[in-house]
Amino acid sequence: MGKRLVVSLMLVLLLIFASSPVYASGIDLDGQIVMEGEGIVSIEGKLIVPIRPLLREMGYQVTFNEDQGLISATREKSKIEIYLWQPKLVHNGIEIKQDAAPQLIGANTMLAATDLARLVGLELSMDINNEWVSFYTHPEMTNEGVIRHLLAADRQMMRAEYYNNQEFIKQCRVKASPKLIDKEDLEELLRDYWSQKYIDNTWQGGSERGKYVGFFSEGMTPLQYCKEFIVTQLSELDAVVQCKLPLWGEEGLDNFEYRIYHLRKDASGKLLVEDIYYDSCPLRG
Repeated sequence: MGKRLVVSLMLVLLLIFASSPVYASGIDLDGQIVMEGEGIVSIEGKLIVPIRPLLREMGYQVTFNEDQGLISATREKSKIEIYLWQPKLVHNGIEIKQDAAPQLIGANTMLAATDLARLVGLELSMDINNEWVSFYTHPEMTNEGVIRHLLAADRQMMRAEYYNNQEFIKQCRVKASPKLIDKEDLEELLRDYWSQKYIDNTWQGGSERGKYVGFFSEGMTPLQYCKEFIVTQLSELDAVVQCKLPLWGEEGLDNFEYRIYHLRKDASGKLLVEDIYYDSCPLRG
């Protein structure tokens, strides 16, 4: 039986023409914003970030022992220890290399972004000028891991499709779209999640005269809805996921559509969306 996850998403969509908001400093995980605004510090070319927003988004339980100067974070089989008074970082009993000593600034425990990524096993990219840090998970061939990766793929496609409606993207707590001009820019955005077929289709539908323009420049009516997922097939190399979601329309949320996603690892190990089918049958696992 496939594992069912229900992801509740609040989409507050306003009738707004395309704009390009200026994002404050912040952190995102797989394109989902987990912290925005003041909090990141730049010291000698290194970005120092609060640890709690990212750890909590990843499902860690965080505690602080002030006497020992010890922050502990646990999740399933993972245990992280951050020592402040005698600086060191430990993951499952193994000391991790540091680029900078942990900091306690106000009530926030801070680490160099590179150290935090190394500590929790994430990939990292940084925009030093705008003080923005992006973390990326590695796809895991588990029910939850595949669904998490599929949601990340949806967010990247949203950044392409709603390129001319950045306010909508921001309302959805998704990282702002990068600058998309030519097909290479689009490939850079989508290639870790979508097969070349879908990148080609997105370029064909969203470009004019050799320049990318996107798809949707206006918002829509506020809507709250749920997506339900079942992983129906899973192996080391591929997965099949069923998704149930309401049809957008004036009839309310009584009518649904069912999508079947086929994801497969390529030769380099990237887990890509290869095909999407539409089904009239209820979810089954």
